[in-house]
Amino acid sequence: MISLRDHELEEVPTWQRKTHNPEHQRKRQEKVENVKAKNQAKQIQIDGKYQDIQDERVQCEHEFAEAKTVHGMDRARSRGLDCMQEQALCTAIVQNLKKLSRFTGKRPRTGISACAETKKRDERNHDNHFISLIFKGFPEKLSSLFASLIVKKYSFSPDF
Repeated sequence: MISLRDHELEEVPTWQRKTHNPEHQRKRQEKVENVKAKNQAKQIQIDGKYQDIQDERVQCEHEFAEAKTVHGMDRARSRGLDCMQEQALCTAIVQNLKKLSRFTGKRPRTGISACAETKKRDERNHDNHFISLIFKGFPEKLSSLFASLIVKKYSFSPDF
């Protein structure tokens, strides 16, 4: 583990005497490589270029964890690539719907932000009503879609 609290780079070690012992030479080379790796990690920390990627990585990891713990992606429900892709697709649909539903019922603002708001309450409710109309009856539509997919996938009708 590399401590990233102090941002001072270490100097690469040098020795005054040359060694002819291969074991000593190997240990010296290992020390030099360790210091270079530590310095590279500290330089990345100092630059801060990784922060955007790190935030996205954390969000992505949370989504995978939610899929495994809440939506049953820790185990395959059936065998085969098609069944696994269908399970992953259903899980992704559910997660996306959950994200979309978070936008519908926002609490009204208070304080300065409420005073600066230009929209009227009726217009705000109309926007939320429009979003709720999109998803009205969605579970029935989704179940009928899956039923039609299963019928198309497993039904046999010869073409004459």
